[in-house]
Amino acid sequence: MERLRHDSQHTAISPVASQPLLHLHWQTSVDLSVPTNNTGELFIHYGSPLITRSNTVIVPVKTTVAGGFRIESRVGGTGATNWMQSSDWSPPPHGWYPSFSPTLTPKNRIYFPGGGGTVYYCDNADSTNHPPSAKSRFTG
Repeated sequence: MERLRHDSQHTAISPVASQPLLHLHWQTSVDLSVPTNNTGELFIHYGSPLITRSNTVIVPVKTTVAGGFRIESRVGGTGATNWMQSSDWSPPPHGWYPSFSPTLTPKNRIYFPGGGGTVYYCDNADSTNHPPSAKSRFTG
C-alpha cells in the first residue's frame, strides 16, 4: 500500500520519470453536438476515458443535443478506432447533463448505462472488431 500512495501525505511521487509532454499524439471529441445557450456556459459532466492494460482507450461520447451516447474503443498509440457501441440511455429531466460513464472490470469487461435501468456490457475491451454486447436489467 505504501507504494501506491508513496507517503503519509499521499503525494504519489513516482521514482520513475514520466515522458516529456512535448506534443499531442492524437485527440478525439467527447461531444459531437455541443448545445448552445445565451450564457456561454456548458452544464455538462463528461465521462472519463478508460485505458486497458493493453493500451486500448475507451471513450464515452455524447452524440446528440438531446443526449444520445456511445462508447468508442481506440488504439492508445494512434487514436485509430477499433469499434463503437451506441447506448439507448438518455439522461433524466435535468438542468445539466449527468455524466455517461462506462466502467472497466479487472477481467476486461466494460459496463455502460442503458435505457430503462439496464446496463450493457462487452466482454473484450481490447477487441479490434466490434465485440458482442449484451444487456442486463436490474430489478429491486
